[in-house]
Amino acid sequence: YMWNYEGGPEVDELRARIKKKSTLALMDHVIKKYKTLAFCRRWLEDAGFKNHEAALESLVEHGAIMPCPPLCDRPGCFIAQFEHTIYLGHDGHKEVLSRGEDY
Repeated sequence: YMWNYEGGPEVDELRARIKKKSTLALMDHVIKKYKTLAFCRRWLEDAGFKNHEAALESLVEHGAIMPCPPLCDRPGCFIAQFEHTIYLGHDGHKEVLSRGEDY
C-alpha cells in the first residue's frame, strides 16, 4: 500500500468525511510514519493496529491509499526490500555500508 499524494483527496477533506476514530488513527500513522514510502499490512500490525483491515479498506475506498501488489521478477519469486547500502566489489568483496542500530 502507499499514500496517494498525487491524486488523492486532501487530508482535511478526509478528516471531514471519515468518522471512525480507528480509520483516522490509521491515516495519521501512515502519513507520519511512511510519508511517500510503500508499506505492508504486517507493518501496521507491528505498530499496534491489530484490526486494521476495515480502516485500511476505507482509506482505499476514499482514494487516500493505493494498493500496491508485491513485486516479482519471475512467477512465484518475490523481490525483497532491504534498507541498507551494500558495496559489492569487483574482487568479490562485500561490505554493508549502512550499519546501524537496526542491523
